[in-house]
Amino acid sequence: MEEKRAPDGPGTGILPVDLNHTVDDLISWLTLEPTSTDKFRAQNPWPTGRLFLFGGVTNAQCVKAAYMTLNDDLVMHSLHSYFISPGAIDKPTDLHVYMKRDGKSSATRQILAMQDDEVILSMIASFAKPKVGLEVDLTLMTGVAHPETLEPASVHYTMGRSLGLFDIRLASPEIVHDYMPGATIPTRMWFKTRAPVPNDPILHQCILTYASDLGTGFGDLHMRIMPTSGGPSLDHNLWFHHPVLVDDWFYLDQTPVSIAGGRGLYRGSIHDIKGKTCASMNQEMVIREQPHPDPNIPTTI
Repeated sequence: MEEKRAPDGPGTGILPVDLNHTVDDLISWLTLEPTSTDKFRAQNPWPTGRLFLFGGVTNAQCVKAAYMTLNDDLVMHSLHSYFISPGAIDKPTDLHVYMKRDGKSSATRQILAMQDDEVILSMIASFAKPKVGLEVDLTLMTGVAHPETLEPASVHYTMGRSLGLFDIRLASPEIVHDYMPGATIPTRMWFKTRAPVPNDPILHQCILTYASDLGTGFGDLHMRIMPTSGGPSLDHNLWFHHPVLVDDWFYLDQTPVSIAGGRGLYRGSIHDIKGKTCASMNQEMVIREQPHPDPNIPTTI
């Protein structure tokens, strides 16, 4: 049986195998093969240090598939996706696009990502013609250091898997916990791709969708939860306000909202280098308490 995961991470002495992935690889994962009018096949990252397929790549592939069934003058303004089951990392993904609605100035698509006839992700995406009108930015970005003054993410910690694709600068730290080797996912980060991306707005939006799932709102909480940053993800919602050039710096800011019922909800915003709010997001994750060996010590540290 083929080994599906290469060892990596703190203490192994081996750098994450995903570090070998390049921006060209990312673009290849978003290059879909049509198999019928509304069905497409996507290849996935391999080899990889992950146990299961990263949901961000499937989300991005669904965005690309939906665009391939639309007129050129429509732009996606929101997506709502549910992670149904773990995806296999060494298999392609089949994307089925359903034409839910085509209006004069808007459209809606449902996209099912499937492997072996099993749905692994379901997305609803909405599109509209761009309009000029009232603009008010109500999500202020203040007190954030310029990315080139900040420390890059470590190849030995959680964000190291993505460093072949993105230059990542940390506005919040990678926290090492006493009860679990490694580090949490930081909640505030600058990104830009390691290489230029072709001048294709759809491709930039797909890569932004990919990057929006790399973080978490629970990384800065000094709480005994497993995994230390929360997970796996249950759903992912994203609203696009302005285009983002992913080969220039963009900022991901995430805030925890609630932990209840074994689930955690966080929200986030994405800003360009000038501070403009370009996208907003919500995500829910599985959250499990990690009890302290001493029952007299509370979960919250």
